[in-house]
Amino acid sequence: MDISYLSEFLTVAEELNFSRAAKTLNVSQPALSNHIIALEEELGVRLFERTKRRVSLTHEGKLLLADAQRILDTFEEMHRFNKRDLMENRVLTVGGFLDNPSVLGLLTCYVKDFSSAQGLNLKLMCDYDLSVSHQEKLEAKTLDLFVGYSNSLDLAACPSIASIPFCQDPFYVVLHKDNPLASQRSVTMKDLKDLALVKLAGPQYASGLEQVIDACARNGFSPKLHSTFVNTLTDCTLMEIGVNKCFIFAYGGFAGGFAFNARHDLAILPVEGESFTVDLFYNQEDVPPLLEHFLEYVSRCERTGKA
Repeated sequence: MDISYLSEFLTVAEELNFSRAAKTLNVSQPALSNHIIALEEELGVRLFERTKRRVSLTHEGKLLLADAQRILDTFEEMHRFNKRDLMENRVLTVGGFLDNPSVLGLLTCYVKDFSSAQGLNLKLMCDYDLSVSHQEKLEAKTLDLFVGYSNSLDLAACPSIASIPFCQDPFYVVLHKDNPLASQRSVTMKDLKDLALVKLAGPQYASGLEQVIDACARNGFSPKLHSTFVNTLTDCTLMEIGVNKCFIFAYGGFAGGFAFNARHDLAILPVEGESFTVDLFYNQEDVPPLLEHFLEYVSRCERTGKA
């Protein structure tokens, strides 16, 4: 038994509310729920009755409650409670650019290598729920990490949230096949200065534009923007890109350009020397030991170039 799960059981039993208990324990709610489920599976009993309206102790839960504190006190006296016990079998809950195979693949590798190096059984839980904003989840600590472009969140407006560099996702450009640049193997930003830059105006695809505009500025020009509203990835697949227009996207974010590969009227080319900066965002207030060590590991790998 992971003794920390027993301590978490006591907090849930006291609060009878998983959200409040997770906040008290400084862990994400999904992670806390997984720990209680793991404890129930190990003991072979249900400890809580859960409904949409309330949480209550079962008969077995009340029996464990009577002995749990004594067990914890005994364990403490034996001086066997250390940081590794707290970190074992933990879950990192992550949201953001998880439909980007480059980002998700790298994140999975980091989790795997970190777990192996630390002798842990660390699991990655992906949060695809968009009903609550990632910033709200980070502030409430129901999400451990958010993966997004470096300018995805307004850190000035939310001082509790910080970020570290995670990876670079290369620029690719979509051009009409009749555009003279389409015959090249690659292009530079300066090659694109006379073309109208397609700006996706939909709610899900607006992020990243600032980085493209910054790249244009570094190359000495301001882009002419052409707004196109999109609501789904299908809309992107079908959008019209004329001879005098271009669309810049993250290659990993569009899964290697699959949204455009079947379009015989378009060409996809890499943009030399330019990429989107992707960061890991987290709540920097009372960072749990596991998350702190993982962020240090990622930062070290990024600095040394060892992914």
